[in-house]
Amino acid sequence: MLCIFKYKPDGTKGFLALSEMKTKSGRFCVRCDLSAGHYILIPFTTGCRFRPRSAQPQEDIPLVKKSPSGEITLTTPFKKSLEKIFDLCDLDKNGKLSRKELSFFHYCTSGEQLTAQEWQIVEERFDLDDGELTQLGFLNLHEMEAEDNNGDAEDLWITLDSMGLNRALVLDQAFQFELNVFLEESPEAILDALNVESGGVDLEKAICESVINKGFSWNVGNAPDILIHEYHSEVRYTAVIQNLSKNNVTICVDNTGSMNCCSNTNQFKNTVNVQPLSCKVCQFLIPCNEKETWTVECSATVV
Repeated sequence: MLCIFKYKPDGTKGFLALSEMKTKSGRFCVRCDLSAGHYILIPFTTGCRFRPRSAQPQEDIPLVKKSPSGEITLTTPFKKSLEKIFDLCDLDKNGKLSRKELSFFHYCTSGEQLTAQEWQIVEERFDLDDGELTQLGFLNLHEMEAEDNNGDAEDLWITLDSMGLNRALVLDQAFQFELNVFLEESPEAILDALNVESGGVDLEKAICESVINKGFSWNVGNAPDILIHEYHSEVRYTAVIQNLSKNNVTICVDNTGSMNCCSNTNQFKNTVNVQPLSCKVCQFLIPCNEKETWTVECSATVV
């Protein structure tokens, strides 16, 4: 799904819209009026299906091999994984990596932007096409890294882990998505990939604001300052706890009566602590089987 913010003059971000509609092809979309300006589009998932891995495979797939003469090369499975990573970072899908796209990859794997000196080394040593790094050049770059480390694959594993691949070279902690922007009666939008960071506080606040504005609310027990806000669309259920008091509260939220639902917490009874004068998302639910009816039941008590 997608959350849209607009940059304000003071540099803060104001929440505008959240994608709620789902097309027949399974794509989430949002239609809204946007004035001229700079916007940030944050994709996110509920976590109901896409979860952190619980364990790594027991055996690692070899990444490099060394010949009897000492020559170091990349294994075929590792090359295929690098080709997959190359495709993930090729944001404009032209089959090459620009300096900005390679910097995007560098930030994902190291937390730092690609420097001018590092890009100069790429230009001098690796295969380029019209000033952009080819897939062959990308593979050669990692082969050089393996040679520099005398076949030690530890740094290569750090790269793979940062890009979401496990020790069996399966992409299980990241997925590729396509973002399309269509404008009416306006020049073409200019899209730019930003550093990969968590949506953090801004995203949490936006989801809470959306649920409070669109959903319905009720008080938890006899506590007038503790509210549960629920929003149930065709594709997603979200519950938000709003603590209007000046004290910390702990709430037990119970969705065990729900049917045909997947939970972001992998359980349907959760204990949530909420700070004073704040809101917190306490539950996401989506249908396990979208072709069947799904129902949600929610109750809550102050612990």
